[in-house]
Amino acid sequence: MNPTDEDYWRALILYGLNQSTYKIALGKLLGDYAYENRVRIDLDDLTSDFIDIYIDRCKQGKPQLSYPGRKTYVEREVDAINLGIKSKSDSIEIIKKNALLNMVLQRFNTLNRRPIRNPFYTISENERYLIINQNTLNVFSNKEKKEELIPEIMSRWDLLEHAFERVHQIESLDVDEYLKHIIKQEQRINLTPLIPTLQGYQQGRCFYCGESLYDIEVDHVIPYQALMHNEIWNLVLAHSFCNQNKSDNLPPKHFVENLIERNEFFISSSHPIKDTLIRQLGHTPKKRREKVYSEYDYATGKIGRIWEGSNRYDPRKDMFYRG
Repeated sequence: MNPTDEDYWRALILYGLNQSTYKIALGKLLGDYAYENRVRIDLDDLTSDFIDIYIDRCKQGKPQLSYPGRKTYVEREVDAINLGIKSKSDSIEIIKKNALLNMVLQRFNTLNRRPIRNPFYTISENERYLIINQNTLNVFSNKEKKEELIPEIMSRWDLLEHAFERVHQIESLDVDEYLKHIIKQEQRINLTPLIPTLQGYQQGRCFYCGESLYDIEVDHVIPYQALMHNEIWNLVLAHSFCNQNKSDNLPPKHFVENLIERNEFFISSSHPIKDTLIRQLGHTPKKRREKVYSEYDYATGKIGRIWEGSNRYDPRKDMFYRG
């Protein structure tokens, strides 16, 4: 199955290597421009919008860069604007050159350090305009797509900030007993804002039936009744109905295979749960697979009941999911 424009877009947002949040901020603006059918964007206007989005984002006080003790060009300029040392217009040339032209605009259209076949924008020869390409317009062609993809972008931003805080604070990432909050040191953080990105890694589809997600619940693939823990490698998103239908039964092994592949996707990206998954499951794909099947075999001996799943859905034959 050939990747679509949306597949490439999601790959850039969900799997790109991020040392800062610049790519996410640019992605948000590109989505807005494309939905409004704006094709030719003056770089000064882009820079002004880029500053505005960071002025709002930096109010939360969360790091926008992975390196402890350092700030991005944009954060430093926003600090100066907020302190009254500079005006926004004073910062436009600095940010346009250092954060946009010399940095994120060069790197956005790359995946695994290679340029994608069809970039989502081009820069005019005189470096005055950003030209939105047709594939970006295709991805954000209607309100439904915008309402699906923009929250995914912003949730990725939430996750990156959390990852950068972890670099600064060195804490683990776990989930509480009610599957409602991430535990960060002694604090509990609402899990709900992270669901759009988790949906992205499941392509917005229920883990058990393959249909579009709604009425979402977090589920243990290998039942909690057997393992008695909430380690995040075993958690997926599912419809409430599918979750209740599966109940405390074990899934067939092809769902376990999908769980293993889902976790490897997380690890291959810069997803904030990468380090937690490695800590919980092991440092190599072989060790992680063995760990999951060891837990599955243990649960089989303890529970024994196998849920057959929907007779209308087999993820082994689902080309959309496999893609």
